[in-house]
Amino acid sequence: MKRWQLIAAGTSMYLLLLIVRAPASVADAVLERASEGRLRIADARGTVWSGAGQLQILDAARQAGVTKSIVWHMQPASLLRGRVACDIELEPPAKRFTVTMSRARIELSDADISVPAAILGIAAPQLAPFGLGGDLIVHVADMTIGNGGVQGHGTVEWHAASSALTRVSPLGNYELRFAQAGTGMTAVLRTLDGALQLDGSGSWGPGVRPAFNASARVAPQHREQLEPLLRTISVARGAGNYEIRLQ
Repeated sequence: MKRWQLIAAGTSMYLLLLIVRAPASVADAVLERASEGRLRIADARGTVWSGAGQLQILDAARQAGVTKSIVWHMQPASLLRGRVACDIELEPPAKRFTVTMSRARIELSDADISVPAAILGIAAPQLAPFGLGGDLIVHVADMTIGNGGVQGHGTVEWHAASSALTRVSPLGNYELRFAQAGTGMTAVLRTLDGALQLDGSGSWGPGVRPAFNASARVAPQHREQLEPLLRTISVARGAGNYEIRLQ
């Protein structure tokens, strides 16, 4: 091996050693900067290579949020291939999944993530007044996030859905399936069970304005109680039927 190659190899190993021995608080600083303060790792302990803490997802004011325990283990050898592969557990002993990051994209597959439905009001402030409750169970079969947008497929189940705008609780259990369609994505919503029946579909993609259309059906015994909620999100079509358009 030539002298310059030995120097390069030695420098790479030294930098790799510095990275894997850096304190876990560095991961918090990097995540905070990349997310403009919307994601933090509180109580970070261990190292960048292998650590744990409390993952915080914060609202636009960097105050209210959702907290999940997180454990991570980075694969140092992946750095030599120009990327970072990190094994992650949310709320151990949940199933571990791997996130791979490079300059061009972020990839993950076979990931199961559970978060409170209140996160919807944090991600989309216009939903905050609805006081959404219940749990979201997200299964990502595969997903790639890059300059071309988001690609992949999976499901989101909303269990024991509720809203502060109605006394009917739970409203029901729902499933949203999303899948890649060309350069864009499609989503199909269906009701698993519940007082409020929702069915719909939508699509989004690069250069295309997101659109989602759904129908809502309510049994007679629940119409009066659900009317305040339905008036804010839909247009009445008669006989307990409503239309929802999001564009």
